[in-house]
Amino acid sequence: TSFFFGAVYTEGLFFLLIVSTLYFLKKENYFLVALFAFLASLTRIVGVFLVIPIAFHLLGKYQKSKIKYQKYILNIKNFLLITPILGLSVYCFYLYKTTGDPFFFFTSQPAFGANRSTHLISFLQVYWRYFKIFFTADHDFKYFVSVLEFSFFSFVLMILIMDLFKSFQKRKKIRDYDLIGLNLFSFVNLILPTLTGTFLSIPRFSLISLTFFIYLPQIKNNLIKYLIFIVFLTLHILLLGYFSQGYFVS
Repeated sequence: TSFFFGAVYTEGLFFLLIVSTLYFLKKENYFLVALFAFLASLTRIVGVFLVIPIAFHLLGKYQKSKIKYQKYILNIKNFLLITPILGLSVYCFYLYKTTGDPFFFFTSQPAFGANRSTHLISFLQVYWRYFKIFFTADHDFKYFVSVLEFSFFSFVLMILIMDLFKSFQKRKKIRDYDLIGLNLFSFVNLILPTLTGTFLSIPRFSLISLTFFIYLPQIKNNLIKYLIFIVFLTLHILLLGYFSQGYFVS
């Protein structure tokens, strides 16, 4: 579904802001981290959870630093963790002034006719809903999209769990806190949309679960990697073909 980066969707802009935040975090340019984290949370709600990779980066830096620098790091932490929250707060204030509802991005979901709920629903319940779809719905194009959404979510979730388990298996002194923070952010990015009761658009939203793509090249079995490549390439051609003709694929 990488063709969404070139379509008129928020994916391209949001991806730019996320990667810019992570890049400058690695470069320790904290002013630009604050700027891009602020803009990311203005673009999409999941941007507010950039507090997770930022916090884990600073945690790793804090543990490695000398005592005289630890107070300085704590001051940076307080500043950086506010900026993603500030971005969402500004957007909520804008919604309040224009609609009277600061959480209109959430409460307006049913109006789109996408079967999203304003009551939080566990992804386990969503699994059950999709199993019912598989056994009761007609085998039309919507059925194919439902299978696609279910498969994407399950596969990405499995990879993220494996990656997180692998990270915590390492000894504390050699853990990559940046990668753990990014993995937890990827988890939130994947799970958050499902709380509205559907896997709708997960093939598109999962593009921002970055540790999924970091983990795949580390698979040692070449046969598995080639199989994943063939499946991804086939689906890319198929979905791009449908998308270019106006079909909803994610």
